[in-house]
Amino acid sequence: PNMSTFLSSSKPTISTPGTNDFGLKQLAPGGESSNVDIVAIHGLDGHREASFNADNGVLWLRDLLPETLPSARILTYGYDARTHGENRSQQTMYDVAVDLVAKLFAFRINTSTGERPLIFIAHSFGGIILKNALIHASTAHMGHLGNHKAVEISTYGVIFMGTPHQGVEWTRTHVDGRSLESLQLEPLLKHLLSHSEALQQQLTQYNSISARFKTVFCYEVYATPVLMGNQCIPASSAIVPGTVNADYLAIHKTHSEMVKFQSKGDGDYNNMVFQLQQMSETAPSHIALNWMKHSNFLPYTSGREVMDPGNFELAPVNKRCVKKMSKDMIDLCKKISDWVAAPDPSENYFAAQRLRTKGTGTWFTTSAEFTQWKNGAKPCLWIYGSSEWIIEVSLFTHPECTVGSGKSILW
Repeated sequence: PNMSTFLSSSKPTISTPGTNDFGLKQLAPGGESSNVDIVAIHGLDGHREASFNADNGVLWLRDLLPETLPSARILTYGYDARTHGENRSQQTMYDVAVDLVAKLFAFRINTSTGERPLIFIAHSFGGIILKNALIHASTAHMGHLGNHKAVEISTYGVIFMGTPHQGVEWTRTHVDGRSLESLQLEPLLKHLLSHSEALQQQLTQYNSISARFKTVFCYEVYATPVLMGNQCIPASSAIVPGTVNADYLAIHKTHSEMVKFQSKGDGDYNNMVFQLQQMSETAPSHIALNWMKHSNFLPYTSGREVMDPGNFELAPVNKRCVKKMSKDMIDLCKKISDWVAAPDPSENYFAAQRLRTKGTGTWFTTSAEFTQWKNGAKPCLWIYGSSEWIIEVSLFTHPECTVGSGKSILW
């Protein structure tokens, strides 16, 4: 094994990926009650399926997870991340990130699932790509790439698997026995430099939006043997201290093996499934509330032609878009809206009015003292008794005498 073996998310024996291996691929459609999308992203020298394929041939995203989590549709995203060989991609990290957002949005629109919650599983360099994708989506607005904003609004959870958030120190020296500067794949690989400016800038930008997502940082426990010794992505780089709403998880495998599970008996698999189940259960209500807050973006997910931004927030437009939402989503939004709405005092008013006995208090309201006060002969009316009784008489028999009428009642 050599340096590129460690960087890779797949074994070096995998054949060169073709163009059909790039973009999104559905591994499991989810059942009739499917209500969340899980998207996996590989790392350098990776493959959208082989990177997650164990030695026994089990692709856990396809062979294990659907049975454990039938409510999830499972997708995987591939991109050209080769660090050796001919015809290597010249895409930058940002290019790949925007491609991920665009393809994911298009796939979900074509399947009428534009508002469905999203959970990402990103391995190694795939996590760097994902952070750039979410940063890009968060900056979209009504007048510019508003459709990309839909991906950020729908994102609930992010699981980083051995992602070098702080870079890797030894990439400054050698990769495959060559200096970093001699590699042709600089657009992608140069960002892995320890404390690189690009990574530091990305951390700052991502931290400003990270509180919007549930995050799990996973780090490898065992190092990978390479020519220059044993190497791993240290926990200090795989974990970002201070991230809001984040958990940490140790995976008892090497870097490339940490996203491969041979069976449901694998303890690391069970820990991973627990995180995914927790996210899947809480994501629908959370994302429904997100879409209520960003309802002006709903026309993008409904497939409608977007209107002029100046007229976009008109109520009729949003009502038409809401009709495109699934019945479950509409019901959930209504329940949330009812729950957070202010109480309606009219319900108590009419309930009390129905219970009132006819004629209550008329001995007082027909008295000479009350008539004189009402007609303005007396500025004040002093009554010894219960305040509740006075309020009842005032509300139900003489509403014109309530607070604000210019009259004063003292008791």
